[in-house]
Amino acid sequence: LDDQFIREGSPLQDLMARWNMTFVAFSPLAQARLLDKFDPSRPPQFEPGDHRRDKAAFSQEAIAALKPRLEKLKQRFGPTTEDLAAVALQYVLAHPRVACVIPGFRNERQARCNLAGVGRTLTPDDLKFIRETLQG
Repeated sequence: LDDQFIREGSPLQDLMARWNMTFVAFSPLAQARLLDKFDPSRPPQFEPGDHRRDKAAFSQEAIAALKPRLEKLKQRFGPTTEDLAAVALQYVLAHPRVACVIPGFRNERQARCNLAGVGRTLTPDDLKFIRETLQG
């Protein structure tokens, strides 16, 4: 959802190219928001102390705004959580200065979702579609 650090032409991209450095992408699934896990009619309720509790990104409005974008991704790449995880992770990994992603997981199913993109590649048209869909 936020490619400001890996986007071509960004100040950080230019700096990394100058010094031949790479980027480690933390939370490339946007804390599961890119997995279409949350329902805007029932936004998530987090425990006290959870850093997501007061984030606007988890509000009913933000989830509702993201939902149609995720539907577009599902129409093109597949409807499952695994499909969405594969696309999100491969999108980030397709950027030339990204060395790896750290998606995180809490159970075996989430770990398997993170591996769903192995062997899957995205075309330049796919990358453009994802960027336009998520930034739009």
